[in-house]
Amino acid sequence: MAGKISEIFKEKDGKLSFGRTIGATLTFFYLGWATYLTWKTGQIVDIPSNLMYLIGMLYGANKLREAFNARSKS
Repeated sequence: MAGKISEIFKEKDGKLSFGRTIGATLTFFYLGWATYLTWKTGQIVDIPSNLMYLIGMLYGANKLREAFNARSKS
């Protein structure tokens, strides 16, 4: 099962995807932090839109790098 989970973080060429890895790390960190704050304050914490923008930008930057690499090889 660990092998299938690690495939989520890899690109087509088998290399680890920076955007996916850091995006998952940030998401899990935020979920842990939100759980802690909810437990301590007793109020549900909102998901900041900036977090989703950051994850999207990192993923987009990774996809742009792939596009430029593919274009330069052809």
